Amino acid sequence: LTVDRKKLAKARAENDAVTAELALQEAFNTDVTPLLQMARIEKGLEPDPLVAYKNSGYFEKICEARGAGAGKGWE
Repeated sequence: LTVDRKKLAKARAENDAVTAELALQEAFNTDVTPLLQMARIEKGLEPDPLVAYKNSGYFEKICEARGAGAGKGWE
C-alpha cells in the first residue's frame, strides 16, 4: 500500500539495490495511523483501538472470570 511500486520496479529493472532498499525503507517508515483511524471511523468504531479496548470492559470481564490473581505467571 505504501511502497512506491514504480520506483521499486525501476530499481529492480536497473539492478539498483540501494534505491530498492530506500523505497522499501520509506514505505516501512511511513506513519499509517491517520489512514487506520479514518478506516475505523468509517466503520463506526473508536479511532484508537486501545481506547476501544479500555472502554469495552473486556479486561474487567476476563479478570472476573479468571478470579483474583489469575494470569500472574510470576507468582
